[in-house]
Amino acid sequence: KTSPLIGYYWAKGDLKPVNGLGEIDEVAAAIAGALDA
Repeated sequence: KTSPLIGYYWAKGDLKPVNGLGEIDEVAAAIAGALDA
């Protein structure tokens, strides 16, 4: 149900892709970096 939101937020430039594969601390750092950007 939420997949249509991907296009909406991508078009606005608000969607930040994050690689979810890796160690927990690496993924957490990537998420934190995307939120700070």
